[in-house]
Amino acid sequence: MPNPSPPPGPAPSPARWPIALAAVAGAVLLLIAGRLLLFSVPHALAERRDFAAAPACGTADSPADSSARDCVRALPATVGRKTVEETPRAGRYWLTLTESGGPSYRLELDGHTPVFDALAAGDTVTVERWRDEVRTVGFGKLRQNTVTAPALGHRFPAAFGLGLLGPAGGLLWTAYWYGRRSGDSLALRPWQITVPLMAALSLGLVGFAAPLLVDGLPAALVLTGCGALPVPAVTVWRIRHHRRAAAGTPVAVPRVLTEEECFPGRILGDVPYSVAGFDHLVTGPGLLAATPDPTGRIARRPVPRRLVVVRVRPPYRTDPSGAAGPRDQVVECLDGTTPVLVVTPREHVPWILGALAD
Repeated sequence: MPNPSPPPGPAPSPARWPIALAAVAGAVLLLIAGRLLLFSVPHALAERRDFAAAPACGTADSPADSSARDCVRALPATVGRKTVEETPRAGRYWLTLTESGGPSYRLELDGHTPVFDALAAGDTVTVERWRDEVRTVGFGKLRQNTVTAPALGHRFPAAFGLGLLGPAGGLLWTAYWYGRRSGDSLALRPWQITVPLMAALSLGLVGFAAPLLVDGLPAALVLTGCGALPVPAVTVWRIRHHRRAAAGTPVAVPRVLTEEECFPGRILGDVPYSVAGFDHLVTGPGLLAATPDPTGRIARRPVPRRLVVVRVRPPYRTDPSGAAGPRDQVVECLDGTTPVLVVTPREHVPWILGALAD
């Protein structure tokens, strides 16, 4: 059983450049989100309203007349060809059209239904021009937007704007905590960072998805608020869990194995059985050894019986760089007066304790 030990000393101050980088990245993301939400989205929504309210152009209006740019001009066009470009995420659907008495051009529709699938080369369609751009294509009673139509132009700016708010807040909190509060914890991955970051990323995902699922910014904001409701509750639960764990004395129950087991792990320290590249441990009755062999059969470096367990703890920032992974725990030991760290996934810690206590 590990013996209790005095609490560690003050945590070392982290390097300043990662803190500055997190702060700058968070500020940049916040500025981008603000630009999208305060300028791009209102502009797209205003353009959508203008298009919906635009009157049809009169027969006397000329396409070159600047006063007629805000009216909708319906013109016949002939389909030259249909093209589908496959992309990793979705297809892109292109039409080559020739207006009556005008040039040929290529435009992209916003999907394959309802107009694109119904067309064939030689068909006549009706295109609607507004502010010098083709916004819709009609075929009989069917009507489909082009990618320049203002109907949904606000969705992606709103999605990215709302989606960036969470990561921006997470990065700014990370910079603040490491800059002002890092002395509160020696942990390599302190919950004061991991829990808020997971909450921030979750809020970002909800914010990004909402504008793509509903029409209109108010509905997107309502959906974002409803979808984000579980995040604070889960965050508070995780914070309380970590605080209870920190207030109590974590106990790992030793388990003495009846046969040998080999598993990932490392021994770190100024001792002969700490060898570079020996990334597996072998435990068994009265045995703890380091080995480079995943089967644990060759090149074993046994740990002497004099090794004494001090405590089991999470990885610290003061540990050697790259010593521990996300699932690892550290068995802190002493070989005489020499500190020794045994690093292994948390599920194998009882085997380590059992081997050293046997």
